[in-house]
Amino acid sequence: MLPISFRQTKFINPLNFVKSFIWFLFRRIQLKNTKKYKKIFLYDFSKSEVSSLSIPLHIQFVEKADKDTLILIKKFNFLLIFKFVFQLKNIRILDKNFFLSSEASTRLRLRYYDFSSLNERENFINLSNQNFERLKNLSNFDSVAVLGTGPSYEKARDIFLNRNIEIVTCNSAIYDDELWNQKCRIICFADPVFHFGESEEAFRFKSKVKERFNNKKFYIICPVVAFPILIDDWKIDENYIIGFQPIYKNYKIGKDTQLLSPNTSNVLTEFMLPFSVLISKNIYFGGFDGRGNNEKNFWKYSKKTQQTLDEHIENHPSFFVDRNIDKYYKSHINILNNQVLELESLGFEIYNVTDSNIDILNERYLSE
Repeated sequence: MLPISFRQTKFINPLNFVKSFIWFLFRRIQLKNTKKYKKIFLYDFSKSEVSSLSIPLHIQFVEKADKDTLILIKKFNFLLIFKFVFQLKNIRILDKNFFLSSEASTRLRLRYYDFSSLNERENFINLSNQNFERLKNLSNFDSVAVLGTGPSYEKARDIFLNRNIEIVTCNSAIYDDELWNQKCRIICFADPVFHFGESEEAFRFKSKVKERFNNKKFYIICPVVAFPILIDDWKIDENYIIGFQPIYKNYKIGKDTQLLSPNTSNVLTEFMLPFSVLISKNIYFGGFDGRGNNEKNFWKYSKKTQQTLDEHIENHPSFFVDRNIDKYYKSHINILNNQVLELESLGFEIYNVTDSNIDILNERYLSE
């Protein structure tokens, strides 16, 4: 199945169609890779840029690529296809101007798919399952509060804290002292640009996660591909990481007890909700304001969870330039609608505690 972000793309010119095919081809090659690379060849990278790649220490940098060498390309052009025609399986494109999130996503997957053996990958999966079982044993989880970072974030947070409901939050909620000084022990984050990217804003996020974790440990729900990065680079205790495996088929949450994330391109529908329904039948939403009619970007954030987009745009321009935000939002709402209705048909109780521009949540609104 094509990545869902493909269907949310601005196809302004024919070149984007060609780029999308190349992007899909190299993405599939990386996801299917079974080799653990020990050598790497950098094409168009300067020496000063090497440290930003976060390459494991055991990897050898070489001057010439052979069939056992991973090839990282910083500035893509179509002639490179012919230059490395016999080594296409070894190529990873890290060109921030190439297409959508291809650069950031490929970079995020390197540690897992290219620098880890199949046995090591299996170990990350097993650790995730063990950590999940340990978390489940902490409480009976009568209810779970799924806390978003929209303008109504603070109201939802206070409601959940006052009612002593287990909170599953996400992303820039990490910046809220009041939340983390109280009882919050589960956070989801997954974005290759916003959280694992190369911008100063992404580094700020990383620094705050590490600071919070060192102060008081909590569980991190993330893509399983981020597992080795969180251990090696972020120095997060492996016993607190729960990595979800991606599934690209028609997957319905609530029917399977495995740690699987559907292909939705949104932290709520891909991680927060699929995780929450594994631990409770009663799900409360709050802080998901949705997108107003006059909004041009993704959506607004609360002042407590505000993050600037300027640095992300500068460091990962294609992620924004090639994406149709209206199509993205419409797709997100359709997916959320389907998930909520499917879960209710399976006996899950879904509630919402804050006003929202999302109809299916407003229809389940509970006043205090």
